[in-house]
Amino acid sequence: MTKLERIAVGSRLRRLFQNPYKLLASIELSSGHVFLDIGCGRGFLSLPAASVVGEHGVVYAVDVKDDYLREVERRAALLGMENIVTVKTRAEDLNGVPIQSVDRAVFMLSLHHLEDIRLAFHQVRRRLKDDGLLMVFDTVASRFFGHGTNPMEVINLLKQASFKPVFLKEGIMFWQAIARAA
Repeated sequence: MTKLERIAVGSRLRRLFQNPYKLLASIELSSGHVFLDIGCGRGFLSLPAASVVGEHGVVYAVDVKDDYLREVERRAALLGMENIVTVKTRAEDLNGVPIQSVDRAVFMLSLHHLEDIRLAFHQVRRRLKDDGLLMVFDTVASRFFGHGTNPMEVINLLKQASFKPVFLKEGIMFWQAIARAA
């Protein structure tokens, strides 16, 4: 990881516990893929993903906050990345992301902010290619965080949206699931 990439993806402590490249490797993101980062924030996954997918791939960095999207654009320009498309839309809509165009999609610490998780999963499924993967990485619902999601409830919603869960890891603070488009 270059110095500029370290600046772009956040603090050393966060990278230690949530290494973006390891997370992207867990969904087998590779050169030429189309990647959808839902609730991209300031680009913690979008920027490393743009590096992985390369010049023949595309990253859709999706968020509802203009300031986050501007920050992703600023950081991408700083790094000379031209394969990131920022889109202002809700996860429940995903306007601006073409149907059946996405190879890999991720909700990184954003799922618990949604109004309608079920609808968001259906919208993601429509955007994913038939062999696509979706990863959810979120906080465990608890008093400690004051917000979060219940992994088993989310797994059930994934199944209802035509996903087949293939991986689940539950921790004390965070959990991760990977599901294949069914």
